[in-house]
Parts: sequence; C-alpha cells; structure tokens
Amino acid sequence: VLNDMNVIYPSVVLPTNFNSAITVSKLNGANAYVKGGFTFNYVITNGSGYYKITSQVKDPIYVKGTNVFLYLPSGLTFNGNAANSTMWVETNSDLTIYTGGDIDTKGNTGINNISQYAPAFAIFGLPPGVDTAGDNVSGCLNLALAGSGSIVAYVYAPQTFLHMGGSG
Repeated sequence: VLNDMNVIYPSVVLPTNFNSAITVSKLNGANAYVKGGFTFNYVITNGSGYYKITSQVKDPIYVKGTNVFLYLPSGLTFNGNAANSTMWVETNSDLTIYTGGDIDTKGNTGINNISQYAPAFAIFGLPPGVDTAGDNVSGCLNLALAGSGSIVAYVYAPQTFLHMGGSG
C-alpha cells in the first residue's frame, strides 16, 4: 500500500479558435425556434464551428450539429420550469461548452443531452481572469443542479464547487 499519490489538475485554457467565433444572437417572438413543445431563443444548427453567446444565458438553447463548440463568458442561469429554461442537444449532435461564469440550474430545468450519451456533451469551466479571447471572466466557481434539474455530460472544472439538490 502506498499513500504518496500527488495529482495536479491543470486549469482550463480557452482555445484560441474562439477569437473568431460566431456570435449567436437571441431570437425573440415570432423569430424563436419551436421544437418538441419548447421555444428556443438561441439556436445553433449550422453544424460544426465555434460559437459565442456574450451575455449570461437565461433563455433556452437548441443545438444540432457535430463538433459544436460554445463559449459562454458569463455562464448560464436557468430558473423556473423546463418550458423557459432548457438546453437541448439533439440526437447525433455533440457540444462542448467553455464557460467563464457559473452554471446554475434551479427548478424544473434541464440540460437535455437527447442521446443520453455523456461523451457527446462536455463542459469545461474556466478559472477567473482574462481568457485568450481578451474577456475578463469571473470563472466557473459553481455548478449547481437543483430541483428537478438533470444533466448527462462530462465536466472538467477544477476550480468549481458542485452543488446537487432536490430530485435532479
């Protein structure tokens, strides 16, 4: 028996590909996308590429495509119910999120990886500071799944506290 193990978890670094990322604009009203009884205000269906949502995400997101990379410098906060607070990663799609802020899901919300295949959805939490895109980020310090929240993904966020509660 040995008890001399040392492990170092390196901080996440934002890939430089996000310097030329496509900014995803919020869709409202008649421009919003409807799928499966949900209305989505952010939609990524252009296939592979690097995307960015500059403001803190509080509205539903729909993703369909392979090799989709999404940067959320201000994080994600879903509160309320699944009708107005959900992320939908379509079947045969994969999404990798880099977040510079906290991820907080409360109530009956969810991050729905439709295929229920964890390797198809990844979250990387950035540390506080200035990222490679030049944005000041507070860092992903909290990942909260509460209420009936659910997620099927893999997460690498060494500076993050994981909070789980409710029936999620």
